[in-house]
Amino acid sequence: MKNLNRFFTLVLVAAALLAFLAVPVSAYSQKKTKQETLALFPDNVSPIFNSSCIGCHSDQSNGKAKTFLNFSEWDKLDAKDQAKTAKQIRKVVSKGAMPPAGFLNKKPEAALSAEQVANIFAWSKTVKKGH
Repeated sequence: MKNLNRFFTLVLVAAALLAFLAVPVSAYSQKKTKQETLALFPDNVSPIFNSSCIGCHSDQSNGKAKTFLNFSEWDKLDAKDQAKTAKQIRKVVSKGAMPPAGFLNKKPEAALSAEQVANIFAWSKTVKKGH
């Protein structure tokens, strides 16, 4: 009886392993690299997001900021949600709420210049138009 229980346990473990291996790798959540995340955005805003945003709002972060906005998942949003999110980004950047003051105290070089804010604003308008 003891050997029979071991046999069934072994069969069960083998079946579970085969089921796990049968699931395609794409079915698992794959984290994007920093470069893959930046490639989702045009050249005029990608460097801005790199220096001031994706440290907290991407797959590279372990913090809670990415639960509000994860730039690494931009391509998973449909056009309507991208437009809505771009508008929200424009709003918080225009108000000076992002990057937040606490972050800027630690990393002052991440502060956005007027030109960078204008670039984000212009980009967000193109997303709204469905580009």
